[in-house]
Amino acid sequence: MRPVFIQPEFNKDTGDCCITCLVMWTGQGYAAVVAESPPGAHKAGMYTKEVIQTAWKLGVTFVAKRKFDLYKDDGILMLKPDPRKHPGERFLRPDHAVLLFNGVVLDPFNGRVWSDVEIYLQAEKYRTSVLLVEEG
Repeated sequence: MRPVFIQPEFNKDTGDCCITCLVMWTGQGYAAVVAESPPGAHKAGMYTKEVIQTAWKLGVTFVAKRKFDLYKDDGILMLKPDPRKHPGERFLRPDHAVLLFNGVVLDPFNGRVWSDVEIYLQAEKYRTSVLLVEEG
């Protein structure tokens, strides 16, 4: 069921953006989501399939959509850095996940709320991968 209210959350570890997005979407506590996630997901992150499996354990059925409307569809937006590495940086940027709700982005990395998803993507240098939307 689509959330009526979303409590913005911040990442608590290095790779837990998907976990934090699940916390915001489901309204369940961080510890509960970590308990249902693959071991070490809070540090290493999760693949799309693992996010879907974890959500199912929490009572939410997500499907991955490759074609979606950034302003009408809601869910967990999986992102790829573009470019993978900023000029002058040594390390590749990791993939990321944010919550997309009514065209607004809630970024768990820094707690920022962006009122326009396209501006967020341009400013933060990401491209969309898939949108996990709740089925049913």
